[in-house]
Amino acid sequence: MIEQLFEYLDDIYQNKMVKIDYGFVCYFKDYVKLAREIPKDKIVVDVGCSFGVQQILFKDHKGYIGIQKFRNTINAEPDFIPQFRVFVPNAKIIEGDFKDIYQQVGITDENKDAYYGIANHSLFHDLEMNKEDIEVFKMLFPRNYYAVDESSNIIKY
Repeated sequence: MIEQLFEYLDDIYQNKMVKIDYGFVCYFKDYVKLAREIPKDKIVVDVGCSFGVQQILFKDHKGYIGIQKFRNTINAEPDFIPQFRVFVPNAKIIEGDFKDIYQQVGITDENKDAYYGIANHSLFHDLEMNKEDIEVFKMLFPRNYYAVDESSNIIKY
């Protein structure tokens, strides 16, 4: 698995159609901490997961669902189509805006407490552009969430 992960990371960093750099490593420290703090019986929903490599940190949790929307000229070139890879059996990655695909996650009023939402440097960096996504995130994760803005300020709502 490690060899495949390194190949995946190398493919990502060499891809000229996507805008990602080694700065992602600083976010990874947040994920290491979260993987220790989030109870293992939770399904982690990572909104803005990029390519979802952090799935390996949540391999012992009930599940990991990464959600990512690559936007033309913001974080990807026009016509970029991501090729996500899943490395652990409890993980899946969905491409799309959270407001458009959240139903695929399966969260209901009855099972909300089984999930834990993460918006690590994703939704709250552009409040206007992500307004609808943020509303859905707040609705689905009223208690179990971790969210920060682009300056690493923790979001409380």
